[in-house]
Amino acid sequence: MEKYKWVMLFMSWSTAIICCNCNNIECLPKERQILVRFNTEVGGLITSWKGFNCCEWDGVECSNRTSHVTQLRLSNLVLQNLSAIHTLPPLFELKQLEYLDISSNGFTGAIPAGISALKELKHLDMSNNFFEGEIPLLLGNLSNLQYLNIAMPRKNEFKCWSSLEWARNLPKLQYLSMKHVAVTSSGKELGEFISSLHNLHFLEMRNCKLSDPIPTAILNLTSLTHLILRGNKFSSPLPPWLVNMTNLQWLNFHDCNLTGPFPLILSILPHLQFLRMDSNNLSGNITEILGSGWPELSSISLSGPRISGRIPPSIGSISSLTNISLEGSKISGQIPASLGNLRLLENLSLQNNSLTGTIPSSLTQLSKLKHLDLSFNQLTGNLPSQLDGFLSLRTLFLESNKLNGTIPKSLGDLLRVQRIDLGFNLLQGRFSLQVFQNTSSLTRLRLSHNQLTAGMVQVGSSKVQSNNGTASYYKEEVSVTNKETELVYVDSILLLVTCIDLSGNQLSGIIPSTIGALFGLVILNISRNNLSGEIPQTFVKLEQIESLDLSYNKLEGKIPVEMQVLHFLAVFIVSNNRLSGKIPTGGQFSTFNVAYFYGNPSLCGFPLDVRCAGSPGIIPIDKNENDKVEEGTEAPWYWYISCMATFAIGFWGVFALVCARRTLRRRYINMLDEAVVSFSSLITMH
Repeated sequence: MEKYKWVMLFMSWSTAIICCNCNNIECLPKERQILVRFNTEVGGLITSWKGFNCCEWDGVECSNRTSHVTQLRLSNLVLQNLSAIHTLPPLFELKQLEYLDISSNGFTGAIPAGISALKELKHLDMSNNFFEGEIPLLLGNLSNLQYLNIAMPRKNEFKCWSSLEWARNLPKLQYLSMKHVAVTSSGKELGEFISSLHNLHFLEMRNCKLSDPIPTAILNLTSLTHLILRGNKFSSPLPPWLVNMTNLQWLNFHDCNLTGPFPLILSILPHLQFLRMDSNNLSGNITEILGSGWPELSSISLSGPRISGRIPPSIGSISSLTNISLEGSKISGQIPASLGNLRLLENLSLQNNSLTGTIPSSLTQLSKLKHLDLSFNQLTGNLPSQLDGFLSLRTLFLESNKLNGTIPKSLGDLLRVQRIDLGFNLLQGRFSLQVFQNTSSLTRLRLSHNQLTAGMVQVGSSKVQSNNGTASYYKEEVSVTNKETELVYVDSILLLVTCIDLSGNQLSGIIPSTIGALFGLVILNISRNNLSGEIPQTFVKLEQIESLDLSYNKLEGKIPVEMQVLHFLAVFIVSNNRLSGKIPTGGQFSTFNVAYFYGNPSLCGFPLDVRCAGSPGIIPIDKNENDKVEEGTEAPWYWYISCMATFAIGFWGVFALVCARRTLRRRYINMLDEAVVSFSSLITMH
């Protein structure tokens, strides 16, 4: 036995060495050269491709048996504006390639027909590029294909087109997405092309210019679990045969011009989890639609002017629901308390209906709820007093109702809330924003057009340190106090705030100078209050500010000349105050319209026609005239018309959007600017 000991030990070492070599696959020199050539074509942008063994490069996988490159995962490499015809062909020489992902790279031009040489390909993802022209018919040569994603980005919609004739030659296909690709076939032809796809599980033809009635050939796709046809214009009822597709889990017909009654029979589909039928012209009673069935439904989106009725209490028994979106309909009655039973619910959107009654306190049991929107209804009564059950809430939209009473202190227990809108209600009484001292995520706060009466007094601020020890944003404490109400911004609650709207209340006192420490502020609207004192010098620190509305207050003193350095300031409205002195002329102030400054009888200088004392050709200001203005004749009648019209342009309607995106903010600001110009022209004519 002893003499075999060394033989057995040698065999063990040999096996270990062989196994080590098995894990260390060496790529084939020819295929390494192909990959190097491809990287050269894209300008060497794949900087991680280094070393001799290409099988160890990022995104490259080789066969353990043959060492051939079989998978390339090359998505999101930011290969912008590179022609696909000139850069991709080297990859088509990798004949054993089974998996190719070149999505989200910005490739342009036509899809190269040479891709049809990859006969072993099973997975092909070319989505989110900027291809143009017809999808090559030779795509049908990829008979082993199981996954095909040629979805285009929205900005590239319809620049790629296809008859889908190639689809009939892909019998193994299980996944097909062609979002924003224009389909040129008629409904009948389309049905013929896809009827052979018996293994298809996922079909997305979103916004593909389909306009004929929904092809009945889809009925033959018995394995289909996901059917997404949103954004097409069928202008027809939903076909009744959908109920025969018993494997359906996901059904999306959003914005398809669907007509006729909502098919109640869909509620018996045994596996349906996601249903989106909003932005159509379907009719139906929400009581009947949600009254029974839906054994596994987790998300429903349904809207339209012909959807009416009352939300049934039985909705509380569909325990799998995570999303309910019934906005923009004619749903009436009260919000059922049984919604509080849906412990998995994450989104509840019932805005723009005709709901009445109070907000059920049972909703506060929804600990997973992230988005609650009950705006633009006719809800009354108080807010629920205990809101601390909303452990996950990110957005709370209750604007444009008839809610009254006080704002509960438990609003501060929403530790993850980012946006709160309680504007255009009848809220009143004492409220302290000091409750938000543990909330660090708030970015938007709107309390405008309520019945809050308050004063604004300045309190302290202190620096906080970032993780690396350098000075970061300021912690703020700005209070708003009066006999009835106290609003306090405290600690870090405003660090992320980009928009503040406290307009249309009865706030009084001075503007706190600590607002100038809110470096992230983009829009500030405190117009139509009773604020007094001077414009704080610290406003010069608001380097990101784009729109500042201080109009219709009682502000005095000069406009700080230092504000000329605010390079993003596009709207600066201080009309109808008591400001005096010369208007600054540098920076953005040289672009402002005269209407921004009307109603301040002691202001002078460009763009007003009133010259300042000491300037050539001065126009003296009559003190008696000033007194007349103070007594009530602040501006000509046509100025008030222009003010009302400018206000009606839509500041309040678009406030949520302009807070969210810089591009929309710029469009809104430009629109407002053009409006002021037009009304200024009207004044000049008179």
